[in-house]
Amino acid sequence: MPELNRRTLLTSVGIASTVGSTTQVSASFGMPPSPSWSVDLGSGALTTPVVSGNSGFTVGPSSVFSVNIKSGDLRWEFPVNIEGTGLTVPAVNEDLVFFGTEGQGIRALDRSNGKEVWENPLNSVIEGVKQGYSHPVIAGDTILVVENGNPNSISRDGESAVRDRLYALDSSTGKVKWTYDAGIAWGLEHAHAPPVGISDGTVYLAANDVHAIDLSSGEATWVSEAGSSSFKNNRILSPPIVTGNTVFLGGGYTGEVVALNKSDGSLRWKKAPADETETWSAPTVIRDQVFVGAIGGSGLDRDSAPVVALSASDGSTVWESTAALPSVYDPTVAPVGKGEGSGKLFFGNTALNQNTGKKLYTFDRDTSSPTVANGRIYTGGSNLSKLK
Repeated sequence: MPELNRRTLLTSVGIASTVGSTTQVSASFGMPPSPSWSVDLGSGALTTPVVSGNSGFTVGPSSVFSVNIKSGDLRWEFPVNIEGTGLTVPAVNEDLVFFGTEGQGIRALDRSNGKEVWENPLNSVIEGVKQGYSHPVIAGDTILVVENGNPNSISRDGESAVRDRLYALDSSTGKVKWTYDAGIAWGLEHAHAPPVGISDGTVYLAANDVHAIDLSSGEATWVSEAGSSSFKNNRILSPPIVTGNTVFLGGGYTGEVVALNKSDGSLRWKKAPADETETWSAPTVIRDQVFVGAIGGSGLDRDSAPVVALSASDGSTVWESTAALPSVYDPTVAPVGKGEGSGKLFFGNTALNQNTGKKLYTFDRDTSSPTVANGRIYTGGSNLSKLK
């Protein structure tokens, strides 16, 4: 096992513990939680961790890691040795850990020991162009991943484009069950592939349009242009969030948040961004509110771009906060809500009061968007942490 004495740390933060029916909050407002343990993984920037059972899983530029979340001990490391970026947040079921890398396709590892079980290169390189992949999403015995790239053969009067393909893979073998071509978006030189949302046997994919796809057959049940002014020739950078009878989308370069009817894709409401705001983060829905963060445009201070709470029913603004949120710069970073118990929202390294948007504290480190599990906060980024 590698020595735990290297540059990148894995850490975790305690939010609350439950005794009987009483929830005790261990990190008080105004005071950022401190690390309870740190493990140096030495792999550069790490993805948002996934917590399953007593293990945490994360991917860095050189390796996939499994860590004991109670003690911080490294369970195993699987080297990937890729160049540049293109890492995906892993997906984990009872047996396997799934992840993708730019130009290398999708892999599955045994979650107990980190040994490779299968690899599917898909269309990793087309005409010399490396393809990128979304974060894998688990749906029963199926793994869903979106492939995104701009093959050199796609051009129109000098205009570049990207193409999205959705793959459904057998989780135990990696074999392709079906493929769905979501079409071409013109005017883009490169774009990240957003992960999908799943609800009641339907897969929701936000590409040039919004697609509802039957999970078993791979056939579209509807394709919606209701958000086309937001997404045509731009990009949705977040997964669709499905709650009740509504599909919520955000993270497009135009900065609009859109709510569609789940049954047919018709528009329920659309929320325009604040003045000179370029991009919203992925939406998080808690109870009857939708929370999104923004990236400042050319005329807006990027360290004070707004976080907004919207009514899920009509898109009206409940509150708006301009707390400094440096980690919201990355439009693929989603806020993580833990409304029950803690009353906090986490955007990158910043905690906000869910009810008011007031800034509570900022972690003194670069972090990814956190994962909240079992009353604890786990973060990636330059450090991967457990705080108390």
